[in-house]
Amino acid sequence: MMHDPDFVPPAPVRVPEGRRPFPPAAVAALAAIATLALSACAASMSVSIKNDRSATAAVRVELPAELAAKLAQLRGDPEGSALPLVDPALVRAGAAEKGVRVVEARALGERGFSGVFEIDDLMTFAARSLGAVTLSSTAAGGSLSVAIDRGNAAELFALFPGIDPYLVEALSPPALDGSDLTRAEYREMLGALLGTKSLPAVDAAAVELAVELPGAPLASGTVGFVTTGRSAKASIKLLDLLVLERPITLKASWGK
Repeated sequence: MMHDPDFVPPAPVRVPEGRRPFPPAAVAALAAIATLALSACAASMSVSIKNDRSATAAVRVELPAELAAKLAQLRGDPEGSALPLVDPALVRAGAAEKGVRVVEARALGERGFSGVFEIDDLMTFAARSLGAVTLSSTAAGGSLSVAIDRGNAAELFALFPGIDPYLVEALSPPALDGSDLTRAEYREMLGALLGTKSLPAVDAAAVELAVELPGAPLASGTVGFVTTGRSAKASIKLLDLLVLERPITLKASWGK
């Protein structure tokens, strides 16, 4: 396991016996959300929406070795334990609680996770987010909106199954913990937590979102996405997602 001389670990995080935690969506995608996820980190989510309102979602997260080692320190892993970044068994159990079918859930060694999920009714699933995600569908087309702020971030975060509360507490993202830290202040805090050498990577980190629409996108109803063919894509800086100093708004509309 690698150590930085300027890394000062927090107080040990206690983990219930028999439970191997994994990082939040905010870091993993959050996302992962996550999602949580640094310059060499790949964090992406792709969603394919079908005309019957069902959807398939794929999530992939991979961290650089040094960052994965520091996160292992934060969650209290014994040195040399080689525990996976994400426990697929916990993902499967959490998905079942949300009515989500798991097509694939596998650890990418100690540093990543890859998963594919199926949702029968995306509209019902999104309704649990208290406005963070909304989906509309009519005979003429439809739209998908993502509007995240500090008021609904916790509800969006709760949609991701199996989230580890211990690492969330250690990282204390303002988007979730109710603090009024600014982006600059939280960045400084992460520098103290992860080591100042990590800050350029933190600044560069982003979550990539790609949505395959069931129809051709309408330019008049698109906000924050770049559309090509039937695909709408957006890149969200990880720091912006963790802090939400300003709300994040994305929308894609399509016709038949």
